[in-house]
Amino acid sequence: MLPIDIIFLTFCIYLPTLTAIYLLELWIIVRDIFSIVITFPEYRWAIYPITNSGGMVADAFAFTRAYFSFACPIAQDAFNCFIAVNRVSAVVLPHKYNKMWRWLLPLSIVVSIVGSVAFVAPYALRQLYYQSINMGNFKMYIAITRPSGVADWYSVRIFCSSLEIILNSITLMIYIAAYILTRNVQIKTMDRKLLIFGFAVLAINIPGLAFKCVLYSNVFPIMAHPYLYYNLAWVTDLRCFSSPIMMFAVNKQFREEMMKTIKSWRWSRKNQDY
Repeated sequence: MLPIDIIFLTFCIYLPTLTAIYLLELWIIVRDIFSIVITFPEYRWAIYPITNSGGMVADAFAFTRAYFSFACPIAQDAFNCFIAVNRVSAVVLPHKYNKMWRWLLPLSIVVSIVGSVAFVAPYALRQLYYQSINMGNFKMYIAITRPSGVADWYSVRIFCSSLEIILNSITLMIYIAAYILTRNVQIKTMDRKLLIFGFAVLAINIPGLAFKCVLYSNVFPIMAHPYLYYNLAWVTDLRCFSSPIMMFAVNKQFREEMMKTIKSWRWSRKNQDY
C-alpha cells in the first residue's frame, strides 16, 4: 500500500505555502492602512482599507485578499474530496489502492491547485475602480468593477459558493458511504480514526461555508459586506488551516517521524559546528 504519510507530507508542503500567501496579504493590508494614515483625505472607510485611491483606478494588489479568499478554500475542499476518496479506497480496495494512487495523488494536487486558480482567474483580471459619492460634508469612496469584456457574466461569488457546496456535499457522501461499507468490517484503528477525522473537518468547514453563502446571497446590504468580510473572514480562513493541522495531530506515526528528522538535522548541524 502507498504510505499514507505521503498525504500528510503534501499537507505539510501546502501549509507553509498558504502561510506565506496570507503573510503577503497581511503586508498589503498594512501597507494600505499606512497609506490611509499618511495621506489622511476627507474621509476613509477604515474597515475597508483598500478603498484609498480617491476615485482613481485601483492598484494591482486591490483584489489580492479577495482572490485568495476564493481560491484557497476551493483548493482545500477539492483536496479534501480526494483525501476522502483516498481513505475509502484504502479500506474498500486495498489490493488496487497502490496502483490507483500512484497517479491519482499527483493528479489530486494539480487539479486542486490549478483548478481553483483557473476558476477564480476571470475575477482577478477585472479592474477595480473607486467611485466618489458625495455625502454632504464629506465624500465616501466605494469600490466598483466595470465591464471589461472578460467573462462579464461570470459571478465569482455565486459560482465559488456553489462549487464549495458541491465539493463538501460530495465529500460528505463519500464519508457516509465509507461508514456504511465499513460498519460490519474489521478495519485498522488508524483508518477508522482518519474516517472520523474526515467528518470532523467537514464540521469545521460548515461555519465558514455558511458565512460565505449568506454573505454572497445578498441577505445583507452591500454596504455591510466590507465590515462583515474584514471582521469575519477568519471563519473561512480557518477552513484552510484546520485540515492540515488536524491531520498532523491525528497521525502519531508521522509526528514521530518528523521528530526523528528534526533530531537528526540538529545532530548533523551540531557535528558541522565542531
